[in-house]
Amino acid sequence: MRESFHEDHAADRAIAESLRSGWFRRGARAEFLVDREMDTMEDFLAWLTDFRQRRIITANRALIRKLKRALTVNESIIVGRGLVTLQVLRKREPQAAR
Repeated sequence: MRESFHEDHAADRAIAESLRSGWFRRGARAEFLVDREMDTMEDFLAWLTDFRQRRIITANRALIRKLKRALTVNESIIVGRGLVTLQVLRKREPQAAR
């Protein structure tokens, strides 16, 4: 778990702009769960920060303590589960000149 989401966030902004501009229209959509495995608290907190959730989780001190204790056990990992949404975007046809 050593990935950065900066490029993902930039892509999300570019897609949102293309939809606002009318270049594409939404098509089919699918959602599914994805698990991310992390073996250190640093990786876990970095992952949460990328999803703007760190403030919520770090407020729960008991959860943080449990995760830290669990990671001291041999071969323990943290698994974060998140929903992934896939959206088909269809290119809009240019308007015919009148």
